[in-house]
Amino acid sequence: MTQRDLMTKFSVSQATVSMALNNNPAISEKLRRDIQQAAAEMGYRPNLAGQMLRKGKSNLLGVILPSLYYSFYSELLAELHIYAQKRGYVIMLEHCESYKDFTFAMQSMERFNVAGIMAVCAAEWLAERKGREIPFVLLHGNALPDTLKNKVSQVYPDMYQSGYDLADYLISSGRKHLLYLGKNNDRESRFCGFSARCAAAGIMDLPAIPGRENTTEMGYELAEKILQIFPETDAVAVHNDNMALGVLRYFWEKRIDVPGRVAVAGFDNIREDTYTTPALTSIGPDRGCFARQALDELLMQIAFPEHHQEIKVHCELKVRESA
Repeated sequence: MTQRDLMTKFSVSQATVSMALNNNPAISEKLRRDIQQAAAEMGYRPNLAGQMLRKGKSNLLGVILPSLYYSFYSELLAELHIYAQKRGYVIMLEHCESYKDFTFAMQSMERFNVAGIMAVCAAEWLAERKGREIPFVLLHGNALPDTLKNKVSQVYPDMYQSGYDLADYLISSGRKHLLYLGKNNDRESRFCGFSARCAAAGIMDLPAIPGRENTTEMGYELAEKILQIFPETDAVAVHNDNMALGVLRYFWEKRIDVPGRVAVAGFDNIREDTYTTPALTSIGPDRGCFARQALDELLMQIAFPEHHQEIKVHCELKVRESA
């Protein structure tokens, strides 16, 4: 079903059909209603590619994310879809776990002439790529190389503060032997904030167990090491909630009392947290707020190419049963 079919049915021009479908008052109310009703009944769908060519601009926005296996990113994507649609844009999604993935994603989006891109990726990857400059918002807070400063915006959850606040809550609730599970390196913002609050409380050598993957399976696998290596542990901060769910499962199977024997808390505040037993205490950003601020920043950059800024999104602690 195309506009040409509607033109034939009502014996009108393509311009008349287009204006009627866009509810232009230049077309009589009756004809507008008749054309719109016929379009709905005949299954008409607008040709977005054609619209972009006619208007000379794109309504496609690129989103590059790591695996949607991790709930945080799938929840964020859902919110980005909602807000993009409200602003008249369509989301094009690409997956990215490596520089090769990133290069492929950027090339694909260039071919589709996206108006702008939001991405979770290494800043160095963006600095190395060649090609036309596209309005770009990084959805994380890693330090930008000098070549990218004043060229891209950053919108991201305040991970350092969230780590600090989670440690503060655990310490204030009486926990004295804290452990951080799942860090990849000592520079990660969550870990840095968490360890800074621990140091302020006199915990100078914070025990930490690294993790290879941000998965539930990895959390389950690492949980066995916690009390084997650090038996005095009475509180565990897990690098993300997917891993934390694996930790809870392991403790449940081994009849380890949570939170009586050991408290467990995570980062990101995903939806599943409410439905575990016990429900998981976690800290993270409101997904809708994060998506809205990221999208608004990208659209501002599209409208004003010289505009760039850094925005930290507030993270809220949700105290539940596990800590």
